[in-house]
Amino acid sequence: MAEISKQAKPVVVLGAGPGGLAAAKALLDEGLTPLVLEASEDIGGQWNTTASHSGIWPGMATNTSKATTVFSDLAHTEETPMFPSALQIGAYLHRYADTFGLNECVRTGVHIELIERQHGNGFRVHYQDRNGQTNVEASAVVVASGRYNKPNTPQQIEGLDSFSGRGGVIHAFDYPGSAAFAGQRVLTLGNNISGLEIASDLAAEPSIEVFSGCRKPRYIIKKFHEGIPADWRFFNRAAMFIAHTLPPEAAAAGLREQILSLHGSPNDFGAPRPSDNLMEAGLSQCQDYLEWCSVGRIQTCGIPTKVSAGEVTFGDGRVESIDAIITGTGYDLNLPFLSEELRLTLNADNTDLDLYNYTFNPSVERLAFIGQFQLVGPYFPVLELQARWIAMVFAGQRSLVEPSQMAEQVHQFREMRKLGAPLLYHEVAVEVAIAAGLEPDIEDFPELTAGLVFGPIIPAQFRLSGHGSHAKAREQLDAALAVVGQTATPKVDVEQLGLLQMLSQQPDCAPKVATALAVLSPEH
Repeated sequence: MAEISKQAKPVVVLGAGPGGLAAAKALLDEGLTPLVLEASEDIGGQWNTTASHSGIWPGMATNTSKATTVFSDLAHTEETPMFPSALQIGAYLHRYADTFGLNECVRTGVHIELIERQHGNGFRVHYQDRNGQTNVEASAVVVASGRYNKPNTPQQIEGLDSFSGRGGVIHAFDYPGSAAFAGQRVLTLGNNISGLEIASDLAAEPSIEVFSGCRKPRYIIKKFHEGIPADWRFFNRAAMFIAHTLPPEAAAAGLREQILSLHGSPNDFGAPRPSDNLMEAGLSQCQDYLEWCSVGRIQTCGIPTKVSAGEVTFGDGRVESIDAIITGTGYDLNLPFLSEELRLTLNADNTDLDLYNYTFNPSVERLAFIGQFQLVGPYFPVLELQARWIAMVFAGQRSLVEPSQMAEQVHQFREMRKLGAPLLYHEVAVEVAIAAGLEPDIEDFPELTAGLVFGPIIPAQFRLSGHGSHAKAREQLDAALAVVGQTATPKVDVEQLGLLQMLSQQPDCAPKVATALAVLSPEH
């Protein structure tokens, strides 16, 4: 347990989940002194399944592969399955803390009450621990308190508060596992990943009758198909090239065709048909949901228009007797400890903050945020990239761009959010890596170009060059790719070369497309 010195001004890190632990490790690497304040009695964040702020249910596994649900400097053990359980991720985080001496930086059982700026320099963090209320002066603060700990419950359903089914109304955050609903008729609301996963978990119990309601149908991809995890297949730099070159409608249409060819449309399985416009319909992920729909174990429906006692009425007039309602309707941003001055400066609302590349605010020096965004895809690599970037900036190893440039990027982010565009793993990871000077340049690694462009974006790639790079990165990259029989130097096929050729001829071609084509073309 860390002891707080009255003399030193540490970098205070809020939260000992994956982001907070990565921050502590990165700060130590830069010779800084982290003090990690954790509300629960153990590290792990959401993956500490005994903590009150954890929404993990019994038997839950990751929806991202072990090659991306990992940090660059510590691999999973060989026996870890492709999609680790929550308990295995918790054990990994404990091993990470043990390996890099992070436990000495952590103080548990600490409730943060207020963060405020000092008039001179730094911050004052007010908190309560076992000894009562106190505070600590911080030279800098890293907020890594998690994004999924304040459930958002739907308010627009008439009579929801009066529901009297024996299972009650709960949020996905409080889902206790299927055993609690044996013999019941359960309605799940929402088709984000948690809503689909819970519906599938319930459907596996024969005594439960499952209804799955959503506002609008989405396209659904499997997390594992034909030996390839979804986070390897869909989240790569080639996808980023497409998004940065083609008009959004064209890029979305191409992705829709890829999804249909691999997984089909939900209506092929008896679920509602999504809009032909992928940007309008949206995207979700679940391994078994559509199969459960196809055999009738999950009955799909819309969002209820009215709830009366134990009966639920839907928009088409259908009425069902329901025993329990589980809402998988998302989470609000939860930063109650920010002073009013900071909240106004950061333009904080229930969804977002004004942050440059999801990390820094142009008007608040030495305050940084990790993981305070909703991401489609794996979080661990992005959390680590943010942590390394923050540590470099705080240690004076890397400067931020001018505040005016940061503010312009913040404005662009807000405009994109108005369109409902999701944050995708490959986009966010590469954006942060570029800002931190950690994105590998394909010109420097011609032999790795095919893997860097068309292969999965895994953490070891961000140790190939830049501050904190090391000689073992290539070895780690090969080991991670070997998990599903791939290599760092795969052969490109005609279709992939054709894609690069097509993109290179567009007027707004993304940077590096021409370089990749030149390296990979047989004529090169």
